[in-house]
Amino acid sequence: MNLIKSIFIFLAPLTLFVVLTQAILGFMNKSNILINIGLLMSTLPLLLFLLYILIFKKLARTSFHLPWVSVPSFLGYSLVLFVFIKHSNVIYINAMVYTMASFFITFLYIYWYSNNARTKSEALGVSQQLPIFMLKNIENKPVSSESLIGKKTLIFFYRGNWCPLCMAQIDEIVKMYKQFEKHNIDVVFISPQPASHTESLAKKFDLSFKFYTDEKNKVAEQLGIKHNFGLPMGFQALGYKSDSVYPTVIAIDEQGSIIYSDQTSNYRIRPEPEDLLGIFV
Repeated sequence: MNLIKSIFIFLAPLTLFVVLTQAILGFMNKSNILINIGLLMSTLPLLLFLLYILIFKKLARTSFHLPWVSVPSFLGYSLVLFVFIKHSNVIYINAMVYTMASFFITFLYIYWYSNNARTKSEALGVSQQLPIFMLKNIENKPVSSESLIGKKTLIFFYRGNWCPLCMAQIDEIVKMYKQFEKHNIDVVFISPQPASHTESLAKKFDLSFKFYTDEKNKVAEQLGIKHNFGLPMGFQALGYKSDSVYPTVIAIDEQGSIIYSDQTSNYRIRPEPEDLLGIFV
C-alpha cells in the first residue's frame, strides 16, 4: 500500500497539470466557459497547495480536511456535472472525466494519502525510558542516545530535507531557539536521509541544536517508526532512499523518561511549537 501511495503522489500532480492544460485550451478556444471554470476549480486548489508547500516550505501543518482545497474542487466537479446533465451533450464527456479525476485525486490526497494509519510505537510511549540506539553526528561519528540523557530534551524524527512540512516545522522551532535555550532545553533532529543533507541543514542554521543521521533507517526500524516506501516516487534521484520515517516528536526529562510522545498518523497534522515548549515550562 505504501508503494502505491508513493506512486500516487508522483502521478497526481502530473494528472492535475494535464487537466489544467485542458482548461487553458478551453478558454483559448472559447468553449463553454462554465465547463472551463469547473475544470480550473477542480484542479487548481490541490495543485497550488502542493506547489506552495514544495517551493516555499513555510507551512508546518494544516487542518485535517483542507477545506480551502476540497470545497473548491467539489464545487468545480459539481459545476461540470450540472452542465453535462443540463445539456446532455456527449462533447462534455471528456470534461466530466477530467473533473472527476481531479476531484477524486483531491479526495484521495486528503483522506487516504495524508493518513499513514501507522501503529503507534510502544517503545516511545509516555513514561517509557528512552531506548538505547546509535546515531551518526554531522562529523560522521557514532553517538549513543544515552548522551541525550541528563537534560530536558525535545527529539524530532523528521523525514528529510525533501519534506516541505518537516522543513517548515524545523524552521519554526529554530525561530524559537532563544526560548528553548532560556529554559535549558536541548533540541535534537534525527533523519534517515544521507549524512550530507543533514550536514547542510545543520550548517544552514548554525545553532546549538543537534542534527543526527539515522544510518540505513536502523533506529527507525528499532523504534517501530520506520515508514516503508515513505518517499514520494522520483525523489530517489536526489539521493534519498525509498524508506523513510514517520514524523515523530518525543520529549524526555533529565532522567531519560519520555514525558511526551506525538506519533501523528497524518503527516499534515503536527504539534504547535508553543505547545512543545509548554511541555517543559
